[in-house]
Amino acid sequence: MKWIVGEPCPDFRIFNGGNKARLDIVRIADDMGFCPLRIGAPFVSVVKKTDMLKKALLRPVMYYAWFRALRRVHRGDVILLQVPLTYNIALIAPMLSAVKKRGVRIIAVLHDLDFLQKAGSIGKTDRKSLKFRREMRLLKCCDRIIVHNAKMKELMADHLGFAGDRLVDLGIFDYLQEERSAGKSAGSCEGVVFAGNLSEVKSGFLYCLPPEPDFELYGANYRGKEAGSNVHYHGAFRPEELPEVLSGRYALVWDGNSCDTCAGPSGNYLKYNNPHKTSLYLSLGLPVIIWKEAALAGFILERRCGVAVQSLNGLSDLLQSIDAPKYAEMKNAAETEGERLRSGFYTKRALDECLTCLE
Repeated sequence: MKWIVGEPCPDFRIFNGGNKARLDIVRIADDMGFCPLRIGAPFVSVVKKTDMLKKALLRPVMYYAWFRALRRVHRGDVILLQVPLTYNIALIAPMLSAVKKRGVRIIAVLHDLDFLQKAGSIGKTDRKSLKFRREMRLLKCCDRIIVHNAKMKELMADHLGFAGDRLVDLGIFDYLQEERSAGKSAGSCEGVVFAGNLSEVKSGFLYCLPPEPDFELYGANYRGKEAGSNVHYHGAFRPEELPEVLSGRYALVWDGNSCDTCAGPSGNYLKYNNPHKTSLYLSLGLPVIIWKEAALAGFILERRCGVAVQSLNGLSDLLQSIDAPKYAEMKNAAETEGERLRSGFYTKRALDECLTCLE
């Protein structure tokens, strides 16, 4: 039997696209014959220090919910986890280790390395922190781990001690859609699209954009009241609405507080992770502009579905140098990748590889 763990999910940040990737994994696993292993417990939002009491009171409920769910699993079964867990509490790893001793195999789809996301680089990671130790303990319970890309695989093998044959390279996250929903992306605007969290903390570069080209912004927390005339804010949308409203000629994958390069922890994290917005853009057939040092830059260049740049300054000159045949080539390549992403191609391939290895 193949199982996919179904945890309670947050629903309080309706403009946050973070759940889209998780829900897509669930749908793809369902298509591949995985059965839901539901963790029957309520989701509780913990947003203030005073709410920590809620979390403490919920722990025994979560322990029991996991214990009850794992009793359904038997020797020879496979469990699929999505990491980080919604509640990564102390006893989950020991419970999974006990299940493994009963002859159960565990596959993890890694959405983020939390400790690395906060630190920005492996050299700044606090390996003594509770977050790091808890995350490593959970991942070391897994027989196979589906990681974002070759860069993340190398990091985990060379710096975190994971055996290379336990790590499976996803390539890029899929972005399921019922049908091709290109919205206005075909060209009512000629600018560069950026979708995501637009706050100064997360996307500080948006507040110092160059005067050219035009930028089309979509997302929550934008405060650019004095933005240049080339910056156009279109509002915040739910993930399922974005394909219908995005409008532009290119789409941007960038992070940090600088236009000169991707800087700070979130900028440096691009060297290892697959930003889900890249999948959104390609699913709509939009050629991608990405930081040259990003882990996904190689994917974009190899498939000729975009360009890689070191800085956003001078971007206008670069885009003007791309003639109509070159743009058509990138557009066609983005369309091809988009078809794969909308069908779940990369996730299915990675899961098939894991299941084959565990037979």
